[in-house]
Amino acid sequence: MEITLKDIMEIHRRVLGHVDPIEGGEFRRTQVYVGGHTPPGPGDLSILMRRFEGWLNSGETMSLHPIKHAALAHYKLVHIHPFIDGNGRTSRLLMNTMLMRAGYPPVIIPKQQRHKYYHFLQLANEGDIRPFIRFIADCTEKTLDLYLWATSDLPQQIPMLEQTDFIGDNNNKPSARFNANDNDVDQSGSGFSDLNNSFL
Repeated sequence: MEITLKDIMEIHRRVLGHVDPIEGGEFRRTQVYVGGHTPPGPGDLSILMRRFEGWLNSGETMSLHPIKHAALAHYKLVHIHPFIDGNGRTSRLLMNTMLMRAGYPPVIIPKQQRHKYYHFLQLANEGDIRPFIRFIADCTEKTLDLYLWATSDLPQQIPMLEQTDFIGDNNNKPSARFNANDNDVDQSGSGFSDLNNSFL
């Protein structure tokens, strides 16, 4: 089932609607600057988002591991930064929508991991998407283990979301494991830091 641009705009409208109903579900009309990243200008957003929608639903992209697909979608949307506010929340909700459709629970990114989250996004902006994908996969694995612990008949110990090397062995959960060194995500992120050379 495709995720359309209309779906993304609706997610943003719900994220921002009660706070700023004028901007909710609307592309930004001004240039913004996010740390060391300068997103595309407002005049380019419509075509960039249409191309993002095409990438999101392409056969080649849909064949990726669901976590890799969702993590890349998260990064690409936050990189374009199409809204004046709420880009991160919208990107995370899009990612979780994709993961839930693939049978995963919505991923928890703990507050304690916020610094790592932004650091890995910055690394992706600099050309290496792999640490961000690994980070999302790790958060997915830990979230799955937390859900399995909560629904277990014999819970023993609460899984630690902060644990850095948490590998689950339960065969009843979707696998969050894949190799982020695969050829389809090379060191440069297959051009993910350069929107003109990737899906655009």
